[in-house]
Amino acid sequence: MDDITSSLIRMIPLLLVWVIGLVLSIKMLRRGGTKPEKLLVAGCSLIFLKTILSPLSTILVDIWVNQEGAGIASIGRMMFLVSVPRMIISLAGFICLVLAFWIKFKIKKPELT
Repeated sequence: MDDITSSLIRMIPLLLVWVIGLVLSIKMLRRGGTKPEKLLVAGCSLIFLKTILSPLSTILVDIWVNQEGAGIASIGRMMFLVSVPRMIISLAGFICLVLAFWIKFKIKKPELT
């Protein structure tokens, strides 16, 4: 339990950044935001979720590794089952954030008349 607490304490600045980003994007969405603001909320939420799950999944893997009778193959399977969903969540959040900024700040060329 101390490992989870210390990991979460180290993650506090990162968690605060994503909470602030989430609050600001929700405010933008409530003030008539469109698709970019929705993507920003989704991206911030997914990255925030990944940040919270990261220390918890590490503890889960540590418990599995320290279990008696756990072989190399079962440890590898467990690490795969824990890390792949975490990477997918992180990648999906990053894609949402990139799309949000790309759609919002896409430069439109003025028409010459």
